[in-house]
Amino acid sequence: MLNVTIDATALNPSAFFSLIQELQELLRNIDEKYAMNQSLLRGRSIHAKHWRAFHYDERRRMIRFAPFPSSYINKLKTIRRELYEEINEYAILVYSDGVRNTYLLPFENANVFSNKIRELNNKLAELREKINTFVNSSDFLDITLIIEKYALQPVKSVFEIPEIYVRLIPVSLEDIDLEKWAQVSPTVAEALQKTKEEYVRNVLISISEKLKPLITDLEKQQNLVLIKERLEMLKRTVESIGMKSIANEIIIPLLNVTGIDNIQTIRESTERVRAVLRKLIGDNTNVQGNI
Repeated sequence: MLNVTIDATALNPSAFFSLIQELQELLRNIDEKYAMNQSLLRGRSIHAKHWRAFHYDERRRMIRFAPFPSSYINKLKTIRRELYEEINEYAILVYSDGVRNTYLLPFENANVFSNKIRELNNKLAELREKINTFVNSSDFLDITLIIEKYALQPVKSVFEIPEIYVRLIPVSLEDIDLEKWAQVSPTVAEALQKTKEEYVRNVLISISEKLKPLITDLEKQQNLVLIKERLEMLKRTVESIGMKSIANEIIIPLLNVTGIDNIQTIRESTERVRAVLRKLIGDNTNVQGNI
């Protein structure tokens, strides 16, 4: 998103490494100038790779780097991390194809989640403004001049940071009337049943991932107040998507032991919850090993 790739194949090895050194020195100076906390500064490195091009037999020398202050790059990474923290906090993963994820967002969490997304988009807008200002600065020009000095293709001057887009679609696992569909089309009913089972299983896996650190701390009797708050939020979340029985089986038993001091009773409860989750999720050794 903020990186550029430069084809430096035309340079001889000496000029190639000279270019890298000049860029590294300039970027270090830029980092010092724009650093919010200079004590956290580390040296910048240019990622230079030699690889065989897909359509060519000749060796190519490629340089990939972000022509911006490290503070800008780190800010974008922080926003991305905060986004996934908010998703994991308020939503439950129900499907993933390796590229795109689908989450269930309980109705009661929709407003607060939308507000969080708005806050993150405001942060992106501020960062976008800083980047646009930097692109028109003398510092960015210095980077461009170094590249041009070696007669290479100029660094692009347009960098897009899209807004976080969230598409909310009303849905509930309770709304699938399989008996009604079976009367209309057994084939459709079978497909819906399979989809529902897949979604429910993925929800259970997601719940188990959220429970792991809570169960660990509960068994150690650490952060008990926070554990109770997290369990109560998870209980409301699970119930709001039509899985009240799951909440009764795996969350309420944990809530019931958050206020006691008997380690043996706590461990008996957590082991029962683990066993229930393994049974509900199925014979997936990776999942079972993580519960």
